[in-house]
Amino acid sequence: MHIGSSLGSPHLKKKRVLVCIAVSTLLLIWTHRQTLGYDNIYNIDSIAHTPSSSTEDSTIVSNGTAFIGYVNMNQNDLGTTISTIYRHRNITNSSIHKCGIRKINVSFLKVHKAGSTTVMNIFLRFAIQHNLNIVLPRNSKGNLFNYLGFGKTLSKKRIVPLPTNESYNILCNHVVYNKTAFRSILPDDTVYVGIVRDPVSHFKSAALYYAFFRNLRKLATEIPSENVVSEFLKDPSKWGVMTHFVHNRMCYDFGIPKQEFNNDTFIEEYINDLSQDYSVMLVLEYLPESLVLMKRKLCWSTKDILYVPLNALKKQLNFELNNDDIERLKQWNSADFKLYEHFVCQLKDRIGSIGDDFDQEVEYFKSVQKQVQTFCKDTISNKRNTSVIFIPKSNWEDKFMVTNTDCALMMELEKPMMKRLIENAWSRYNASLTHER
Repeated sequence: MHIGSSLGSPHLKKKRVLVCIAVSTLLLIWTHRQTLGYDNIYNIDSIAHTPSSSTEDSTIVSNGTAFIGYVNMNQNDLGTTISTIYRHRNITNSSIHKCGIRKINVSFLKVHKAGSTTVMNIFLRFAIQHNLNIVLPRNSKGNLFNYLGFGKTLSKKRIVPLPTNESYNILCNHVVYNKTAFRSILPDDTVYVGIVRDPVSHFKSAALYYAFFRNLRKLATEIPSENVVSEFLKDPSKWGVMTHFVHNRMCYDFGIPKQEFNNDTFIEEYINDLSQDYSVMLVLEYLPESLVLMKRKLCWSTKDILYVPLNALKKQLNFELNNDDIERLKQWNSADFKLYEHFVCQLKDRIGSIGDDFDQEVEYFKSVQKQVQTFCKDTISNKRNTSVIFIPKSNWEDKFMVTNTDCALMMELEKPMMKRLIENAWSRYNASLTHER
């Protein structure tokens, strides 16, 4: 994918020079601070006391050992130019990493209500930053336009085509997994990444988000709302309510047919096959650990895996599940429980075989993640259009910076971003046809 705008006009050249000076100043001060022995990450609580970006002078705001820079310039000029400078500085290729070649061909299975919108944003940002080709739906309008296939697997008929002699790099939209279909479109060296979530938590989230709980209440007005799910789980077959998103939905997204949900032998064999297909399986309840493992597998940087939670459920849960309810849910959604338990055990086994350095890197990532998340929320909500946060060098990463442009991408909603990417992809494909003629 290709993004950015022209920087060729005299006005923009002048702006670019000014920004280069500003960024160089920030980096010089940053380097100076490093030589003084400032090695830790700043206390994010002090952000509330930083000056507004509307001050007349360029300001460096110290926060202990890392700092935020404010440069008084137009948002579009600074955002585009800093992004360009940053990309050309190649900061993401840290010399500290003892890693091989960075992987750019990745398929992420976006499982419903498993934190996958947040993780999807990680892959979209990576694709944008590195000008990669994304597997995108053909349409940019309609209720489910962001699906590569609603209840269906991947098909060339439903995706934006590429210019001649190019290949797809990143897949991360909703679609049902099918090994043959995926491998017919993606490169042979694609790394397959999935995600699972605790089935009890998943059921609760999906029941609210997809109106399953609300529909149950409409069907059983005589039952107190806090008891209606308990009554449903006693005999799910008698209710006549749509259960598409709450009945073994994770397994369905991974390609297990509904008719096999109760076939234990099929489920166990299929999950074993998934273990061979998916070299990285994220677990939502262990997301920091999962992302650090993924980072190592893909040879990515810490900045690549930063995120701000997206599409998190804000509705209040109006029902709870007691122990009897959970036992019944385990029977009804036995396939999802088997899937989850398998990959949690796999994750713990892999973590156990790595050593102390991994635990330390996870703690480092958690600290950086928390502070960048707070910084981004502050930057976007207070419209600090020219703020920059610098993260110090560590045992796992060179120093790097996060700009307001990075924050905007981290916090952009899925559908607006998807619409823009689809339209850009079509423009690029159509332009290639004109060029070929």
